[in-house]
Amino acid sequence: MNPDETKSDQPTPEQLLKILDLQIAEQQKRKKSSAARRAILLTVGLLVILGGLLGSLMLFQHMAQDLPRSPKKDPGTASE
Repeated sequence: MNPDETKSDQPTPEQLLKILDLQIAEQQKRKKSSAARRAILLTVGLLVILGGLLGSLMLFQHMAQDLPRSPKKDPGTASE
């Protein structure tokens, strides 16, 4: 019998452990990169919200300046 014939196609337990370790390392790397992407997305979203808020406040201030104003009465004079 040839030694190659007695070998099975199944990986050894050591090979299975190495494969499992590689898969776990790959999964952990993916989780770390997705957490960084999430942080970037949240930061950009917050900046967009703050920019919109600032823009709306500037627009409100501009519109408030254009409002007609009633003439102020002098509180020192008495009207009859």
